[in-house]
Amino acid sequence: MRTASRTGLALVIVMLSGLGGCKAPNGGVTPRGLLKFAFGPSPKKLAEQAFESPDPDVRRKAVVRLSSHSWGRAEPYLKGYAAIVTAEIRKRGDRRHPTLICAALRALGRAGGATYLSHVLVALKDPSPEVRWDAAAALDNMIGEEAVVALRGSALSDASVDVRAACCRALRHYRRQDVINTLIRCLDDDEFAVRYQAHRTLKDLAGRDFGPDGADWAGVRLDKLPVGTEKKKPWWNPINWFR
Repeated sequence: MRTASRTGLALVIVMLSGLGGCKAPNGGVTPRGLLKFAFGPSPKKLAEQAFESPDPDVRRKAVVRLSSHSWGRAEPYLKGYAAIVTAEIRKRGDRRHPTLICAALRALGRAGGATYLSHVLVALKDPSPEVRWDAAAALDNMIGEEAVVALRGSALSDASVDVRAACCRALRHYRRQDVINTLIRCLDDDEFAVRYQAHRTLKDLAGRDFGPDGADWAGVRLDKLPVGTEKKKPWWNPINWFR
């Protein structure tokens, strides 16, 4: 009980100390100051920070805060995130800010849709593996047939294990024979994470499981395999809860 009281007191002290920036010139606390303390900068201020600040870290934080709101995952903000991706990817050397690109990619990915799919596909070829991973993750929520070729290529050849695995996951939205063939090849990847995700995606697309090895899937044709043919596992068997 004493520990809880001390914790509560400490929290009150921290909150009161934070209100220092909410004071009016005469020392009182203003309603506007309280709102700013509780909710942070206004949408206008966040937009200025995200798209006009010369400090890339300020821009990154503002993009994260903007995209945390539903209205921040709509126009005109989406156009701004896409512009950030394009502008930053074109930079070279120390002028590049990969973390800012990643924040913008995550914002586009959270919004979904295919309007700015081409911007994300360019990022999938970026030199930074962190940028490529965020691009692949965004493509799991930005669906468009034009993404298939890029995802297949990166699933097979990207230098990053995480990127290859993320591409295998994003391919789950495309029930096509060329995708199946690519995922079967990924079952022979040297890394378990890639093999695991490829196998999982294959099961989702095929509607059944032929096994974890590429040889098990040899000759599988989607046109001969209707969706939903996998036998459901009994829900009451605890072993199946973790599969």
